[in-house]
Amino acid sequence: MFTLRQLHAFATVVEKGSLNKAADALFVSQPALTKQMSQLEEQLQCRLLIRKTTGVVLTEAGRHFYSRARAILAEIEQIEREMRQFAEEAPLRMGGLPSLVSYFLPSFIHELHTRGQAVEMTVADTTDQLIAKWRDGMCDVVFVQDFAGGSGMLSRRLLEEPYVAVLPVAHPLAQLPSLAPQDFLTEPLVVYKEPCDMRESWLRCCERWGIPPKTVLELDANESIPMYVARGIGISFVPRMMAEHLHMPALVTKPVRDVQFCRTIDVVYTPAWERVIRQWWGAPQPAGQSGG
Repeated sequence: MFTLRQLHAFATVVEKGSLNKAADALFVSQPALTKQMSQLEEQLQCRLLIRKTTGVVLTEAGRHFYSRARAILAEIEQIEREMRQFAEEAPLRMGGLPSLVSYFLPSFIHELHTRGQAVEMTVADTTDQLIAKWRDGMCDVVFVQDFAGGSGMLSRRLLEEPYVAVLPVAHPLAQLPSLAPQDFLTEPLVVYKEPCDMRESWLRCCERWGIPPKTVLELDANESIPMYVARGIGISFVPRMMAEHLHMPALVTKPVRDVQFCRTIDVVYTPAWERVIRQWWGAPQPAGQSGG
């Protein structure tokens, strides 16, 4: 039984008019292509080509076989076009942390929509939850923080951003241009309830600084924290991308003088979406121990 590869090679020989030109087009050697055509003729038990110094000439059997081969190849090309269309219409199943979905991803999703790409969004509280969804095939692409990487996982580092302190405008610390960790961690804090990656970042820094946390309120919803800070219940911290969207006269934000008080943002994705990720964020950048 002849193969699709043989059909394609035979059609190329006919259309190029010679074995040498066809071999160049197929990126194979001329002897290898000649052998392939001889094997095809043996399988069909009839001569298809007459080799001449000026090129090749089709026999009557060759003309018939070429017409049938070209019809088969055209049908296969049509099927490939149809399947590519299905792939392009498949929704991108995306997952992200609440802060990233709210402040980092809208422009990316808008761009996908302008290209006609459907998106299904999943929001999860932690990176571990998102990676589990990705491993289970529930998400194609997930946006996570403080990702250590994983064997065989495609990922890339997108950015590193600091946390900033959030205070009531009347708070004494609000008069300072920036804060040291000791300035605000000794104050009553409104913080994120477990499980939460930002809470884990804060606790690791507290341990490194040797300052026990002084929590007065824990909240599930990140968006609620500025409201309680504005009421004077305590102070808190948020990622810079969230701070840039805080437009509350009762609040001020201050940078923290510690470059390690930050988070990293990575995207983890399946190979099928490499093209989309590359178009938006460019060539891969190193990210922990990941394979991206």
